[in-house]
Amino acid sequence: MRKLSAILIMDIVGYTNKSGFNEVGTHQLIKGFTENILKPALTKFQGKLVKATKDGWIIYFASTSLCTDFAFSVKERISTQTLDIRFGIHIGDVLYENNDVLGSTINIAASLDKISAVNQVTLSSAAYLSLEDKQKEKFIDKGFINLKGINKPIQVFSTGDIDAESSNSGDIDYDPKSKLIIGKLTTDESISNTGRIGDKLHSKLFECLSEKSWVKATINKQARANDYQLKMSAVAVSGQIQFTFKLFHPQKDIIWEDVFAFRAANIMINDLSEEVTEQVVMKLMKYKSDF
Repeated sequence: MRKLSAILIMDIVGYTNKSGFNEVGTHQLIKGFTENILKPALTKFQGKLVKATKDGWIIYFASTSLCTDFAFSVKERISTQTLDIRFGIHIGDVLYENNDVLGSTINIAASLDKISAVNQVTLSSAAYLSLEDKQKEKFIDKGFINLKGINKPIQVFSTGDIDAESSNSGDIDYDPKSKLIIGKLTTDESISNTGRIGDKLHSKLFECLSEKSWVKATINKQARANDYQLKMSAVAVSGQIQFTFKLFHPQKDIIWEDVFAFRAANIMINDLSEEVTEQVVMKLMKYKSDF
């Protein structure tokens, strides 16, 4: 049976080390968590435990709002304990078969769990968009992330830090064709308020460039020897923030460069991203056969 479901995957961080150091104590800690925190919260937020392993749980909810409220409730309760848990949430079509759950929704939730920081909740854009506004305020947009085993990057939101590299561990890109690697914004030390702007610009550029599928725009990946790279930086100049974009050929030659300046309070991310995309695609047309 297939059903639209909000799926939460939780796992205990460092379970192997904890168990190896004190197996009996760790078992008692997990048992106490299950009886005193997990089960009461499942009842309160109408969650259904689908699967439990020695160090993790897969839980189904009828809505993302209930799923998120459950995660926050558990997160708050464990803050005073020595048990470290991370949370990954996604909503989508789920196949229920032989007391198990299958499908890409489960895979995405598991990957989100793996990149989540300790005692933090990480969810996909699909899950985020179905939340109530008050719930959304607790999350930070982390941009588009390449999740292990998922074909295309997914926009991720989290209550804290994420470890994007952990989702890519073990992945080897054997594609002989080139890709365009979009680097993150590097800033001058005098600019202290461009963190969110940099993340938004990075995500918007990826979104715009992805519309040209042949470019194979990619983020959060190391450039290979045959990849093109788009690098961007920002510095403060005469009361403005000056953005510099450079497009590099695999042989490290600069094939396009341009500078754009804005007042700090009037940085037009969408317009800037669209203009840069137009220029980059136009320059890459000459090398289209590489892709």
